[in-house]
Amino acid sequence: MKKVRFAGNCVLDAIIIVALVFTAILGAPLKSEAASTSYAGQQTQHKIVLAVGTDYATDLYVIQSGQPGPVVMVVGGMHGDGAAGVKAALEISKLNIDKGTLLVLPEANKRAVQLNQRTVAGEADLNRVFPKTSNEQPTSVLVQEIYGVVRDFQVDWLMDLHESSGYSKVKKGNTGQSLIYYPPQKDAVKVFEKMVNKLNQSISKPDEQFSMLKYPVTGSLARSAAEFLGVNSFIFETCNKQGLETRTNHHVNAVKILLDEIGVKDLPATQTREKVVLAPGTKWATDLYIIDSGIPGPVVMIVGGVHGSEIAGIQAATKMKDISIERGTLLVLPEANKRAVEVKKRTGTGGSDLNRNFPKTSNSNPSTTLSKAIYDVVKKYKVDWLMDMHEGFDYYSNPATDSVGQTLIRYPSTEMYSMGTKIINELNKDISKSSHKYTLLKYPVKGSLARSAGEFLGVNSFIFETSMKQTLATRINQQLKAANTMLKELKMVI
Repeated sequence: MKKVRFAGNCVLDAIIIVALVFTAILGAPLKSEAASTSYAGQQTQHKIVLAVGTDYATDLYVIQSGQPGPVVMVVGGMHGDGAAGVKAALEISKLNIDKGTLLVLPEANKRAVQLNQRTVAGEADLNRVFPKTSNEQPTSVLVQEIYGVVRDFQVDWLMDLHESSGYSKVKKGNTGQSLIYYPPQKDAVKVFEKMVNKLNQSISKPDEQFSMLKYPVTGSLARSAAEFLGVNSFIFETCNKQGLETRTNHHVNAVKILLDEIGVKDLPATQTREKVVLAPGTKWATDLYIIDSGIPGPVVMIVGGVHGSEIAGIQAATKMKDISIERGTLLVLPEANKRAVEVKKRTGTGGSDLNRNFPKTSNSNPSTTLSKAIYDVVKKYKVDWLMDMHEGFDYYSNPATDSVGQTLIRYPSTEMYSMGTKIINELNKDISKSSHKYTLLKYPVKGSLARSAGEFLGVNSFIFETSMKQTLATRINQQLKAANTMLKELKMVI
């Protein structure tokens, strides 16, 4: 049968061709809805109803780029309780593409989706009734039409979105967080590996990362399409132990990575956000926010609340966790010592000074659960630049006190001097009183996060100190300006 490619054809002609194909196969026409006329090089989208006139009627979205390229099919709702796959497929159906054709079937088993059940009571599992041998034919109308789409559009890549109850990395036999393919698909395996690797870059917990598994279950759409039609097909499983939004994002990101890898859609990198709890299950538990641009670049860590009474740094870091970045990774820890923050004291009740609990020698370790958790983040993510936000009670310029307010304190290096100078020059532009201007100092105090990270881990580390003699709003703005200046110099923000 001639391959159904629609680049440069009228949508109505395309629909007629598809309808004739299915009429010949099934003896019943497909119902189609065309939105516009397609010309060469112009994208069109239209909708075809599969199993029209039956209880199983469901919509197939056909997105044609107008340019030659692969035919990709994305399926959701094969099982009606897979809400994330349905939601993701509906989102994907609105995509624009650069090459080839994208077919999206968001609610394959629409009756089961409406009931929010895996299958309709008394009916077979839809993902077990596709051909199990090369000469077997689909039996039900719905299976015939789904399989017919794969065959007659000559689909090159098929991704069936599913969900499972257990993480694949936790227990053998679990399929949650996995990509399940039918071998041998040598060239496809390279694409699958890239998909899994890119997805896992933004997942910090090893148990929740994606795995690659072989052999979709016999009778599944992915297995039949690969084994008997030669399609690069796979099942993509998220884990329903995670929230719906997280699962949906995993599905959407996986589809976008696939489309990008095979040239159907040149996508800007997908920025991801994740929240991780440090020292979980302890009284020191606190949130770390991870913003990954999806583009290689520096890893920067912003810390607030090491001392709970230094409010400007806490509020500035809280604002920083919501920014977008152009490249690299931004880690934000707004309330490092959350217990101290809650009581608005330098240290928590009965606790030691967190900023003296980090290693003081190259072979020593952090002395508390919380300092260890924070130090481990710096090591794990291989932080390049670190800014720890603090406040002094007075101005450094006042000789009557030992306050370090209005200073930027660095662990010495040529690179740090250059960056530090740029930061304080930017800040001092808006400060008229010379006694209130910032000074660049060397050597954070021993036992501090900045000193230990700089001296023993090779991180470009600063302590940034505002003066509490200023208003809270002024201090917050100066903290934000210092952090943003550093990010601009690193080309992480515009």
